[in-house]
This record gives sequence, C-alpha cells and structure tokens, in this order.
Amino acid sequence: MTINASERGLQFSNSFNNSVYNLKLNLNDYGIYFFESSNNSLYDINIPSSSVRDVHLINSLSNNFINATYNISKEYVSSGSSLFRKWYYKAHVMNYSNNSVDVSNASVIAYNISGAVTMNLSTDASGWTPVGHIIDYVNIDGIISYYSSYIIAANDNRTLWDSHNYNATNVTNNLNDSFYVDVDLTPPVLSGVAGL
Repeated sequence: MTINASERGLQFSNSFNNSVYNLKLNLNDYGIYFFESSNNSLYDINIPSSSVRDVHLINSLSNNFINATYNISKEYVSSGSSLFRKWYYKAHVMNYSNNSVDVSNASVIAYNISGAVTMNLSTDASGWTPVGHIIDYVNIDGIISYYSSYIIAANDNRTLWDSHNYNATNVTNNLNDSFYVDVDLTPPVLSGVAGL
C-alpha cells in the first residue's frame, strides 16, 4: 500500500501491540507519527521522502521497525520514547570437512558490541535457521546506540565452531549468511568488544 501527500502518512495515537506490513509512505509531512503508542511493530516500510520527518515518536515506548528504509537524519525520538531498528537475518550452517552436509540443530548466536546475546537461532534439518531479526540500533530518548559490530557464532553441540564479524548497519537484510563449522574446542573470542 502507498500513502502519498498527506500531513501524516501513518499515525499511531494511543495505539498498542499493532503490526503493520508493506507500506510506502511518500511525500507526506510526517511519514510515521507515534503519540503515546507502544509495542508496535512495522515490517517492510519505505519512506523515500517526507517534508518534516520520516519517523516521529512522542511518549511512545518499544516500537520496532523491521526492514524499514528511511533517512535517519529525519528520525525524531522524544524523551520517554524508544525505537528498535532491525533487519531480517537468516543463516545456513554446513560441515567444513564436507560442504554438502548441512548441520541440523546448530546454534547461531549474535553477540552485540557489548558482548550481550541479542539473537539466538537454531538450524533445522536443512541447516537453515528461521528468519530472525537482528538489531541495528536502539534510539532511546533521542540517543542512538548501535549494536554492531556483532560477533556471530555458529556451533554444533559446542564442539564445532565458526564465527565472523557482522555489521548490521552496513549489511542491513541478510537471508544468506553462511557458516562452516569444524572441530574447535575453543569458543569464539569476543575481542574488540566494549566492556569485556
């Protein structure tokens, strides 16, 4: 659905626990406007051009934007408000010694810049995780805290490991991250992570 040329493309006022999917909000004064609205999730949103702000939150907590494209300089989050910006993420885990062998029941764990686990997915029989949501940043009271650079580690029964750095801000959506697990009795080292 496309909403064009209005004062507020999409407005939430005293709205809670809603989910909105597949919107394009173009040429509005405000793309999305939240007032005293919390715990809402917006998926697959595109705001190419707003005259005042793309995203505007007043007294609105824990609102999630998943795969939302807009100009971050036009994001306003007031005191007493919070926004979580996330992207889609999916991984495939294979055996290093034999790349044709998918690894089922492997864990794929994302450690943010502080070393906290923010996502934990498990593979199915095909070696793929379900689609998860990786946090790019959190804006609380107008202060943005980025969660990258992540260390994402895959392991099978805590004996086969692979890990790599991951920047959710640069990569955005990733539905094809790959891991090749091999025998390594040493878990990944979270070097360069603040607070460790």
